[in-house]
Amino acid sequence: MLERKGVAVHEIFVSGGTPAWDAMTARTGGRTTPQILINDEVIGGYDELAVLNAQGILDDKLGLESGAARAMLYDVIIIGSGPAGMTAAIYSARKGLKTLVLAKDVGGQLNISAELENYLGYSSTLLLDSRVVECEDVLY
Repeated sequence: MLERKGVAVHEIFVSGGTPAWDAMTARTGGRTTPQILINDEVIGGYDELAVLNAQGILDDKLGLESGAARAMLYDVIIIGSGPAGMTAAIYSARKGLKTLVLAKDVGGQLNISAELENYLGYSSTLLLDSRVVECEDVLY
């Protein structure tokens, strides 16, 4: 990700039980690789770096131009908002990935189905009309 942004990267390869490992853990507090530092600030591992990028904070830390001047880029683009699409969106967002869901409406095929069978979230057939009303009461 850093190289893609045009940032020079200096890598130090370490393995457990070596003086380099001890120096890394003392400096960062981390016991996994990679450990990423930007201007002597400990960022953490790749997951933490990806979260900073998704939040728009990484470019500021790197001294890069950010905001509207750059093209909007997404880590994940999901087409469809049915159960699979929404599940993918939830897990992508939890990982801190910049996620875009493209869909005509939320719910996909669920919106026009009278019954839903074999859905892993429920133990029996679900009549959607009553469930949609319940959800609308909570949301609105």
